[in-house]
Amino acid sequence: MNRQVSIALVVLGWLVSALLFERLPERMATHFDLGGSPDRWDPKWVGAFILPVLMLLTLGIARWAPRVLAEQPHDEALESLREMVLTAILAFFGLMHLGILGTALGWSISMPELLPLGLGGLFLLFGHVLPRLRRGWLIGIRTRATMSSDAAWERTHRVTGAIMTAGGTVMIGAGLFAVTEPMSIVIAAAIGAALATAGYLYAVR
Repeated sequence: MNRQVSIALVVLGWLVSALLFERLPERMATHFDLGGSPDRWDPKWVGAFILPVLMLLTLGIARWAPRVLAEQPHDEALESLREMVLTAILAFFGLMHLGILGTALGWSISMPELLPLGLGGLFLLFGHVLPRLRRGWLIGIRTRATMSSDAAWERTHRVTGAIMTAGGTVMIGAGLFAVTEPMSIVIAAAIGAALATAGYLYAVR
């Protein structure tokens, strides 16, 4: 099911851009500062299609990479998790695409609110996926300590999953409650999650 959803998200991104293209201004805001103010403008063909192109490339790489890595193709559990992550990443790109188009067309869309919600959702997904990764797969936190036993692997991924969940919750809260400069909180949450993860890995090395 996730496979069809990921393809549908890419098609939808291209379709929305094509349908709205004539209504878009000749130059569009494509980047925003931490306060949510546009700080870069590009021609509308760039603003309308840069994220659909990125979505298409992401989908293509995700389909092609497992073959290059000679990963076992019939592991249904791994395939399910990988498709879940791919779908979430494409949904995040789609949300940002909606924000760029909506800003250009004057919709009531705030990038400082959308970005924390999107990033927070990704962090929550990673928090869900990490504890479900199995030792021996090509993805996961592969250190000498985590690879030493199944127990060490599972414990590490439970802890890091909880850290990601906490970080994602903070990010979503920053977006929902419209605090001053929510992106500053998002960056602080991301850095905090990275430092907490690094600290744990150092402690159990």
